[in-house]
Amino acid sequence: MHTNPYTTWQHRVALISLICCICSTWNPSTAQELSIQKTGNVYNVAIINAKKTLLSAPTEGLWSIATNWENDWPSNWQHAQATEVNDINDWKEVKGKLTLPEGEWELTDYYHPEAGKIKCIRRFEWKG
Repeated sequence: MHTNPYTTWQHRVALISLICCICSTWNPSTAQELSIQKTGNVYNVAIINAKKTLLSAPTEGLWSIATNWENDWPSNWQHAQATEVNDINDWKEVKGKLTLPEGEWELTDYYHPEAGKIKCIRRFEWKG
């Protein structure tokens, strides 16, 4: 029988620790900032508050898609990096692609400062 790996007490402790870490570094009197840094051909995205990183994209990529299903659980994860950034009024558009043998995913995040926080709208578009 397959169990959900995120229900173990170790994962709960890790999640609570992450939440506590974010809460302890978050300063509600200052606004969150979006940081987009280019490294080589890819962009790294992070959310900053009071000069501390609250959240950043993993090194594998900004987007992850499972391409298989095994033992009632998503598997064979594929990752994509951000390769394009555009300004659209006061929004930042961050784009990337994930090419698979069956076709291509076009991936887009839209970031917008809103009430001291960063709003993100994520779009996954299958191009077949």
